[in-house]
Amino acid sequence: MPFEAVSFTEVSTEGLESSPVAEALAGLRANEARYFSDKYKHTFTVAPAAEAQDVLDWVEEILVSEREIVPTSPALEISINDVDGVYWVEAANEPLTGGRSRPQLIRFSPFQVQSLRRYFRVSTT
Repeated sequence: MPFEAVSFTEVSTEGLESSPVAEALAGLRANEARYFSDKYKHTFTVAPAAEAQDVLDWVEEILVSEREIVPTSPALEISINDVDGVYWVEAANEPLTGGRSRPQLIRFSPFQVQSLRRYFRVSTT
């Protein structure tokens, strides 16, 4: 699966064009890339959800089984970043319809991901 680096100096909506809040999601993604670069000297990567279905299935399984959260909007992108053995996982979803259009990010913090390591069965390389 093709995980690609995200630039925080050149904000791009590539891969997010189908979302009505593509610019907001692109800004959030660039902010994450800057954070990982500044704090951890790590390159933040993402992949289209359609090309990383096994990762998306894994994330959704954890959300349902451990948090009783059922995503109701389709995912656009997925991200798994391994920083010194700590996995950071995010999924960028389409905003829900019928209300305010806001970016939807599902994120596991490092502390949550640490407890979920036993489920990790997807290679990030």
